[in-house]
Order: sequence, then structure tokens, then C-alpha cells
Amino acid sequence: MAMARDLDVRDAGVSSELSYLTRHAWVSFKKSVGLSRRNDRTYYVERLIRALNSGALPRSYGVLATGKNDGAGSQAQAAMSAICFAKAFGLEYVHRPFTVIEHAECGMDDWIRQWETYFNLGAGARTLGERPGPVAQIDDLVSDPDAWPANAVVAAPHYLHYCNDDPQAWERVRPLLRQKFWQNKPARTREPFTIAMHVRRGDVTATSKSARNFTPNEAFMRTLDAIKAAVCARVPEARIKLFSQGDPEIFAEFVEAGCELHLDESALDTHLQLVTADVLISSKGAFSYTAGVLNDGITLYDPQKYRPLDDWIVREADGSFDVAQFTQRLDATLARAGDRR
Repeated sequence: MAMARDLDVRDAGVSSELSYLTRHAWVSFKKSVGLSRRNDRTYYVERLIRALNSGALPRSYGVLATGKNDGAGSQAQAAMSAICFAKAFGLEYVHRPFTVIEHAECGMDDWIRQWETYFNLGAGARTLGERPGPVAQIDDLVSDPDAWPANAVVAAPHYLHYCNDDPQAWERVRPLLRQKFWQNKPARTREPFTIAMHVRRGDVTATSKSARNFTPNEAFMRTLDAIKAAVCARVPEARIKLFSQGDPEIFAEFVEAGCELHLDESALDTHLQLVTADVLISSKGAFSYTAGVLNDGITLYDPQKYRPLDDWIVREADGSFDVAQFTQRLDATLARAGDRR
């Protein structure tokens, strides 16, 4: 058995190396003929990792994420991934404040300020303009490192694929991200035990371009029914809050199951309630993902392109999950918090 595992590891390593070399040849060809390499940032992150590990590049660089000027959750997730990368390789995280954020609920300047203050990812970090050294796009720096000084700041849209590959990437920085988040918030008050369920709707439907991020009501109901059976037997007064967007009629079955509907509410307030919930039933997407990273309760993960953290409970596509694992976690959580019944 040990030999078989060793062979599997070796074969995986060979496959990974062949994949990298193939990508290297393809990107080199595109560069030689002047084709865009805009979609090859993941490859350049891998090249940067290899150069740092081999000592070919110094660890005096700064690291930042440029994001994509989309939603606050996506941009925060990108910045968090840069913090993960910097921590793993001993580089300085340089904070790039948000400049434009979609779905603004007020004037853009105020919207940006509110989200910057909320996530507080720049706490304890230098921002652009405060740290000396030019900003180098990752493909430019990796392709010609001699053209850049040792104090350059390496910029990539995000480092999330690295976070997928390194099983401890998020886990190393989670305490830091939580410390940043809570250092400018009021002290938490004791609240009733809360199950928060984020059901992503609005911009996501079963037939939209983002259908891969759609999870049907039936799957959420299966998850909720199993959680209710475990929680309500121990905490009869537990509250169940459903956060989403849209017509209340499409959530009628959840109301019948005892959920409080919180529809079309402030994104900032919604995210905070997901972060502070005792149990978080997440949706696909960065909004839920970043809430789960900051949440110190029990997170039930909806499978997506970014990996679950090591203490998240993974749901199947139909909403089922390991109830025994959840019950064990729940008992431990209640024991730490004291008797809340």
C-alpha cells in the first residue's frame, strides 16, 4: 500500500511537471509571435513560485493583488489571496485600496470607504505610494527579472490558484485576517444561536451565464433540514436567517421551514451577519467564501472552484453532508460557548 501511494505521488508530480512544461512552451510561443498573455497569469504565478523556491529571485519583493473592480467580496478575496502568498514566501503584502466596487448602494467614494473599513485588509500594511519600489506586472517581472529592482512590488489580479494548491495557504493567515477584521469593530455581544444561510440569487439563475454558481432550493433545503435536526435538539431557540435577493415567493418553502427572510438588505450588514453566525450555510462565490474565512463558527461549504478550508464541512451537490461530523463540531462549539439552551 505504501509503495502504491508513493507511485501515485510520483505520477502526480510527473503529470504536474509535464503540464507546466507544456504551458511554458505555449506561453513562450505566444510571446514570440506577439499574442496576448493576459489569460496566463496563473502560469506566471507558478513561475514566480519556482523562482522564489530555487533562490533565483529575491524575497525582497512586495506583493499585491489588483483585483478586477467587480464586487466587494471578489476584490477582498483577491487581496486575501495576496496576503496568503506573501505569508507563504516571506514577502511583504502591499495593500491596494479599492478603487471601484460594483453594486454600489451609495456614492462610490462612500461605498469604497465603507468596504475598506469593513474588511480592514490594509491594517498594519503599507499601501501603494507608501512603499518604495515600482509596481511590476507579474508577467513582466518573471519574464525579465533583471529589468526590475529587488524592491519591486509584484502585481497580479489574484493568487487564488496558488491558494488552491497549497493546503495551508488560507490556514496560515486566517488568524491575521480575523485580527485585522475585528480590530476596528465594536466588541461582539452575546446573541441567540444563529444559523445563517446565504442563497445566492439576483445575478445568478439556473439559466444565466453564471449558472455554475447556482444551487437549487432543493439542495439548500436538504442541508437545512439536516442542520435543524441536529441544532434544534440542542438549542431549541436557534434562529434561522436566510439572506438573498428577489421575490419572497421563491423562498416560501424556507419560510415554512422556520426561516426569517432577509432579502435585498445592505450587503455590508448581510456579510457581517454571515461572518458572525454560529452556523454558516454558504453559497458559491466570493461573498460567501470571504465570510466563511472570517467566520469562527461552523461553515458548510458549497463546492466551487476554490477549495474548502480544512475545517469547513463539504456539502454534496444535492445538499447532503456528513451529519456525524457536523454534530461533533456542534457539540464542541456549544461546549466552548457554554450552555446556550
